[in-house]
This record gives sequence, structure tokens and C-alpha cells, in this order.
Amino acid sequence: MNGFSLRGWVISLLIGFMAILVCGIIAISYFVFLSQQEQKALQTNAEIARKLADTMDITLAEMQRQLKAMAARVAINADHTNRIEQTFSLQEQSNFFNSAAYADENGHYVASYPNINIVGKKSSLNDGAYNLREPFISPPFRAITGRLVVVMSVPVVSDDRKFHGNLIGTIYLEGDNIFSRMIGEQSGDADATYRVIDNDGYLLYDPDHDRVGTDSRQDSIAHHFLEGESGSERAVLADGTHTLAGYASITSTGWGVTLQTPDSAIKASALAGAWRLFLFTLPVLVSLLLLARFIIIKLFTPLKQLAAYSYSLSDDDAVLDSIQTIPAWYTEIDQVKRTIGYYAAALEHEVSELKKESLTDKLTGLANRRHIDQVMQQWVDQGRAFAIAILDIDHFKKFNDQYGHSLGDKALRRVAETLQHIAREEDLCGRYGGEEFIILLPEADTDTASIVLEQLHAALKETPVVSGRHVTVSIGVGHYPEHARTPKALYALTDAALYQAKHEGRNRTVQIAQN
Repeated sequence: MNGFSLRGWVISLLIGFMAILVCGIIAISYFVFLSQQEQKALQTNAEIARKLADTMDITLAEMQRQLKAMAARVAINADHTNRIEQTFSLQEQSNFFNSAAYADENGHYVASYPNINIVGKKSSLNDGAYNLREPFISPPFRAITGRLVVVMSVPVVSDDRKFHGNLIGTIYLEGDNIFSRMIGEQSGDADATYRVIDNDGYLLYDPDHDRVGTDSRQDSIAHHFLEGESGSERAVLADGTHTLAGYASITSTGWGVTLQTPDSAIKASALAGAWRLFLFTLPVLVSLLLLARFIIIKLFTPLKQLAAYSYSLSDDDAVLDSIQTIPAWYTEIDQVKRTIGYYAAALEHEVSELKKESLTDKLTGLANRRHIDQVMQQWVDQGRAFAIAILDIDHFKKFNDQYGHSLGDKALRRVAETLQHIAREEDLCGRYGGEEFIILLPEADTDTASIVLEQLHAALKETPVVSGRHVTVSIGVGHYPEHARTPKALYALTDAALYQAKHEGRNRTVQIAQN
């Protein structure tokens, strides 16, 4: 039997379905995780940004308060440089500023802490861009030291309202500063990036120091800071990076804080979550696949056996009873089994009848010439000894012409019945053609055969075959392997013995040895 089996198709379809199911689980899980993590990232980033903005608001207010307190002390000691430097040393304890300096009313630096070699130089803040008599916070700029800085300035005014200059707190943007320390204390996604942007859109803090001080207004969320808004959204940076951003405004300065998680990190996390879910469900899927395979095999094994059984019915040596060993544990297969069983039984009966017809003489019911020849050849092949007798009804042609074919046929049937009656159980009687009969006697010698056949002569003598009419027979007897080694040779010799019996007067038995 060629081709792909039904069971193979079903198992292949099952595996295909399971593969589609697995892909579906991974895909659905991925998109569910992606949606959940995007919402979580937006919410978390907005909350952390708001918290950091509030903390910075408080810190900047405290920095300004401390700077004003120092300015009051400087105003008292405006003419004593060494006392001013002692006052500056107090800012070291707060660690808010990277450095502090005092510039007089003409903009010349009088003192700094730590010493950054600016005393005597003129401050770049005196270029008219700022109202030095009011507190202010500058945008990022390059100071006379060459550093990129943001400064917080408060006026130094004595009790008599005299303006003495400015006390300037400096934050170095390109190194360790208050922003980096505060951000370092924050929790959050390791893939998230913090940024601090001033109210003009310039970056005050960025993990990439090369971007500090650059204009970030090309970022899609920059306008939220400029408008003092807080919240979260999908954002695209100036370099084209897609992010999930939370942002918040620092009320006191108009600055903004943003926390941005790359979209790629969220997707990678969602894919990892989907993969973990797949690995978690994999044992269940494999178990279901194995269970389904077991059930399919159980369902299709009887069907496969029935198919093989049906195919084997064409073989001559088919074992028809083997269908009973095929399990039929569900209704449909039991019905198929019963149907095939009925068909097989009918087929067996039909084949048996056909075999019987092919090996039986229709008129007498004895074995026909084909059957006799097959059995003789089989016994010769097996080396089995047997006697053979060929008998012919004497003057049958005359009998047939005188009484008609109908009575002739009855005579043939009567002789056949008589022959079967006197034959032994193991003997095989046959009609070889016309009025010629043959009998094979296994394990018998010619004398035994002659004794059996004498009973035939006696029976025919006592009992008329039709309408009180008697017939006689002439018989030739031979033996294998005593007289010949092949069926053909044995038949020829025995047939010659038969004709010898006819020549000697008919109604007698002649053995080959007597010929």
C-alpha cells in the first residue's frame, strides 16, 4: 500500500495546528505584553519624572535660599575678602554647587571657592543680559573658565540697601553635579534615560555629555516643557529614536524633567515576556500533543488494521478469522469491522464455491481432471507413495446411443456414487473425462487398490445404474513410485493397463505389473 496514510495526515495537521497555535500564543502574548508594558512605562516614567521634578523644585528653592543666606553674610563682610572666603566654605557642606564666587558691583570677581583662578577677572554676566540686582538662573553658557555651566545668582545688598555685587553659585554641566547626583538616587527602568531641560529648551543634563547645552526643541516633547506641562506620551527624539516618555515641569524655574524609555527596549522586554510564557506553557502543549497523538493512534490503529486486512483479502492465503483480533472500541470502527467481516465472509464463501467449481466435475460432483493432476503432482513433490486406478465404463458409447444422453448422465452419476461409496475416507475420486474415472489411494499399494476396486465390480454387478440396467467397468492400477517417477509417466502406464483389461474381455482389473 503506497501513499500517505490518513493517520499521517491527521498527525501532520495536528502538528501544523499546534505550530500555528504556538505562533499565535507567542504573537498574542507579545502584543498583550507590549501594550501592558507600554502603558506601565508611560505611567511609571510620568510618575518618576513628576517626583524628580518636585524634588528638584524643592532642591533649587533650598539652593536659592542658601545662596541668599550666604549673600547676607557676604554683604556684612563685603570689604573683608578673607571673611568672604570663610563664608564660601559653608557651601561645601551642602554640596549644592560645584563652585561659588563673589563679583563686586563692577562685575570683577573678588573671591571664589574653591579657587578657580578667576579673582580679578570680569564676570561674563555683566554683559547686560541679566538684571544683576534680581535673583536669576542662567541658561547654559561657557564661563570664563571654559566650562559649560549654569549659574544661580543673587544680589549682595547690605542693610542700607546698598548693592555690593552678586553671589554666584555655579553648576558644572559636563561633570558631577547636583543633577547627576539626584538622578543617580532615582529608581526606575535601567533602560530609561533622564534629561533635564531649561525653559529655553537647552539640555542641562543628559547621560551623553556631548548633548549637554544643545538645543532640544526638535524633540517632540520639548514644547510641553516650554508650556509648563506634565504627563506622558510617545516621543521621537531629534536623532529619530522612538521613546515612551514621562515629563514634568519644575515650577520654580520653568525647567523640565523627562524620563524616556526606548521603544526598542519595551519591545525586547515584551518579546522576552512572550517567550517566557511560551516556555511556561510548552510542557502543557507538548503533553497535549503527545496525548492527542496517543488518541489518534488509538483511533486509527483499528482502521489501519482493517485497511490492511481488506487489502489482504486479495491474497490466496488470507486468514479471514484474523479480523476478530482487531479491536473495535468505538461504535464507528465496530460498524466498519462488522461490514468488512460480512463482506469477507461472503467473499470467502464465493471464493470457496469458485474454487470448488474449478476443481469439481459438475455432472458427478467428483474431483475434475485439474484437481486430480494438482493432487498427484503435490504428492509426487512430497515424495508420498500412492496407488492410482483408472477405470472406464464398458461399452458406454453404445449404452448412451441406445438409452439416450439423459440416462447416460444418470449412469455416470450412479457410477460416481458407487465409486465414492467403496472408496476409503482418505482416497480421492475423480472424473477424468467422458466415461473415464480415476481414484488416488494414498499410502496404498496395488494389491490394496485392487481389493478396494473389486468392491466396485461387485457393487455394479448387484445394483443396476438406471432402470434395471447394469454396467461394468475395466480398471488399470499403478503405483508411485514403484512404476513411475512422474505423474505423466504413471498415468500413461496405468492407462495402458486399463486398455489391457479391455483387451482381455473387460469387467476386470489389471495391474501394471501384470501388463
